[in-house]
Amino acid sequence: MRLPLIIGHRGARGFAPENSLSGFKKAQELRIDGIELDIHLTKDKQLVVVHDANLRRLTGENVDLKNFTFKELQKYNIAHFFGDYLEKIARKIPEEKKYFIELRALDDHRYFINVFGVNRYRKISFYLFWDGEKFSTVKKPIISRQVGIRKGLKLLKIKKEDKISQLKKNELLSIDQRIPLLKDILKVFKNKSTLINIEIKKGERLYPGIVDQLIKEIEDFPPQYLLFSLFDRKTALMMKKKYPHLKVNYLSLQPIIPGTYLNDLDGLNYYYLWVTHRLIERLHQKKKTIYVWTVNQELDMIRFILSGVDGIITDYPQVLKKISKTLKSLFVGFE
Repeated sequence: MRLPLIIGHRGARGFAPENSLSGFKKAQELRIDGIELDIHLTKDKQLVVVHDANLRRLTGENVDLKNFTFKELQKYNIAHFFGDYLEKIARKIPEEKKYFIELRALDDHRYFINVFGVNRYRKISFYLFWDGEKFSTVKKPIISRQVGIRKGLKLLKIKKEDKISQLKKNELLSIDQRIPLLKDILKVFKNKSTLINIEIKKGERLYPGIVDQLIKEIEDFPPQYLLFSLFDRKTALMMKKKYPHLKVNYLSLQPIIPGTYLNDLDGLNYYYLWVTHRLIERLHQKKKTIYVWTVNQELDMIRFILSGVDGIITDYPQVLKKISKTLKSLFVGFE
């Protein structure tokens, strides 16, 4: 059973400030398959790693990146609200969740996966059809199905510490992080066989020349470990045409017609709500990749693993890693 790549969204957001040097180092420590990051261009043409074009959300200051030099931006602490962020999500996350994951077989090709919480009566089922190489059908029945012969049962435990840092409030307040340069992040992962998904924010529309500058910046990094994604399709097409050896995916938050948007590109980075098994099959038939974001719920992680996406981008890579390991052990022999 082929497992999708586990990709940390903006590093490891639950353990360190997003798009921070400490966050990417933490992602490396977690031994996941890849990381996703965002780049902008400063006034003095430095490629910096940060999600928003303005620092208000991270620092409380009204600062447009394009109007400041890299040196000027270094006075702003991007970890300013990290403690508040962790406190907010910590209130919603239980200390521990337990799931039973059961595999039942109708025959050599038809299976059911039943997932249910230890303290819940409601089961969720997935119908699977194994064609000898992959699950060519993955469906979620309206009601759970307790049929066939049980082939395996696994207990999955998800602890709060798998999702977020357990630092105390005074420790969180002392965290100090500055916007990093892209080249400093690439140094962390050089020779590490880690996929780096670089999202070029706004593309050439806001930052003329950003693609050529980016290519110079990554010229010493192995291209097989790089994936570029853009909402700006015009820039994506230009980049792929000019640098055909690189992998460039279209990035979309809205429903699209893949055949139209993906011509001449390598694949799609798609918002998870719009991803179906049928879409995944269509893209793979056309030799296109699909990476799904941002997947933070356990049941969604299970569904996308079973559906065979190429990569899952998540704020909680440790949780996804646990689920992937559990499913792999349940499907021993499905090669």
